[in-house]
Amino acid sequence: MLRMQSPSRPGHLPWFDWLRLFLALEVVWLHIPLAHRGNPTLVLPIAPVPAFVAISGYLIAGSLKTKRNLGEFWRNRALRILPGFFLALGVTWLCFGDRALIDSLRSYVQMQPIITGPGSDFALWSLSVEEVLYALLALALIFKWIDRPAFARMAFWISFCVLAVYAVTVMVNHRLGDQYTHPHGGLATGLSIPMFFFAGVFMNDSEYLPWVQRNAWWFLVVAVAGAVGYTLFDPAVRGVVFIFMSVGSAFGVVGLGSTPSRIPRLTFDLSYGVYILHLPMLGLIDRYASLTGAPYLVACMSLPLVAAGFSWFLVEKPCLDLKKRLGTPRQAQA
Repeated sequence: MLRMQSPSRPGHLPWFDWLRLFLALEVVWLHIPLAHRGNPTLVLPIAPVPAFVAISGYLIAGSLKTKRNLGEFWRNRALRILPGFFLALGVTWLCFGDRALIDSLRSYVQMQPIITGPGSDFALWSLSVEEVLYALLALALIFKWIDRPAFARMAFWISFCVLAVYAVTVMVNHRLGDQYTHPHGGLATGLSIPMFFFAGVFMNDSEYLPWVQRNAWWFLVVAVAGAVGYTLFDPAVRGVVFIFMSVGSAFGVVGLGSTPSRIPRLTFDLSYGVYILHLPMLGLIDRYASLTGAPYLVACMSLPLVAAGFSWFLVEKPCLDLKKRLGTPRQAQA
């Protein structure tokens, strides 16, 4: 069996910043109406929402293992998530009215996209899914499972087996994924999210992490190759391809993100703002801008970044600064 030393834990890992921004922009590209109307073979190299969750699994597991304070943990989560969440709801309501606001809230509560009219910020569904997964880790901390390597390993393999059974049976029988070359959607995404999450938890402080880090680019190559060539495969084997893509994405993102690097860190963390605000911005462009072709694509990719910048400076960063102040001992504040 491959045995390795547990890795050292650097304070900041800039690859995670860049990966999260890339994944957020992938989601924007996925939701640009023109991409769906004009290109039925839309390619997403990495499944964005599950990959977000894999990063969270790695980072949140490390946070809980070191701080071991659930009250502080949930307070910090609230300061990071809720201000932007309420901002997104407010922008959605101001731009598209009551129905869009209700659809957005239902998407969050029901943990699935709800669209009964224009303007729904249905991407909020994934936020509640993440919080449920965080609650599972918090429960593991309470029962002291989180310190046992077998917990993360078992959780990963159980979620992997559930996804694998679905991929080689239901996906083949119903030919899911034929519409786009990237098959993540519906139940496929729902079942892959726990596997991605526990892959991140598994790799946190894992003796296998150095090996995953060294081979991160190869994992990503497998994921991208599977996404690009998905429709070229016979439907009978697409479930197996889907499994390789999912595993490649999960371990590739975690391995690359956790690798220490001298690349510059992002001064402004726009990924969360892009994710929660891109649908209202795309809706505004669709409603008010008579653009087509390249100008339309540029506007759709740019406006969410601008909105995310306002969110970062006016809402998110002040709350993060408050989180830091609350986490500072009183003697240091004096």
